Amino acid sequence: MNIDLIQKIAKERYQREHDRKDQINNSLAIPITVVVALIGVAGYFLINIPLNVIFVSPVWIKIVFITLILIMLCLAYYLIQAFRFFNKVFAGLDYGYIPTPKEMKEYAEEKRKYYKKYFKMDKNQIEQAIERDIQSALLDEYCEHTEMNVDSNNNKIFFLTKVKKSIIIALVFLSISAIPFIVLHYQGQTKDEEIQKIEVIRSK
Repeated sequence: MNIDLIQKIAKERYQREHDRKDQINNSLAIPITVVVALIGVAGYFLINIPLNVIFVSPVWIKIVFITLILIMLCLAYYLIQAFRFFNKVFAGLDYGYIPTPKEMKEYAEEKRKYYKKYFKMDKNQIEQAIERDIQSALLDEYCEHTEMNVDSNNNKIFFLTKVKKSIIIALVFLSISAIPFIVLHYQGQTKDEEIQKIEVIRSK
């Protein structure tokens, strides 16, 4: 197989993996938005629990309150899991990059000095040898870094899937928590109305 064709294929695959990395990173915007929304709604629920009436309410209200707290703890657990997997998506994954033009220029200069010192070659022969060396080195870089980038992208997708699963479970717990929250909120409003009625009657 022609070396130019191999290099072309390797270069295209190398670029495809970097494009895939960008696509994966861009797809994180929606999960991050959902997590922020989950935290906001969960915080609203916790802040608006009518604690002042729970402890003077019937036993079943206390059970509903404990149930809500347990659901919120499960929600918090899966949110923490989501953050943990987010971290694995962004951190700990290495990507390979081909040398910069400056590095390639320095490499060519070193090769030029090497050929001048150890080989009896004219200027054209040296330049042709350097060109072959650069092509060979680039091909090795493309092949090596493409393999590394494939593994990193596959790991990114794996952890991103874990993130999505954690978020879905957290959404389920948030939906369930709405039921005890509504019950407690309604009970709190009822108690406030009873207290207001008692105060009005006493004032008369």
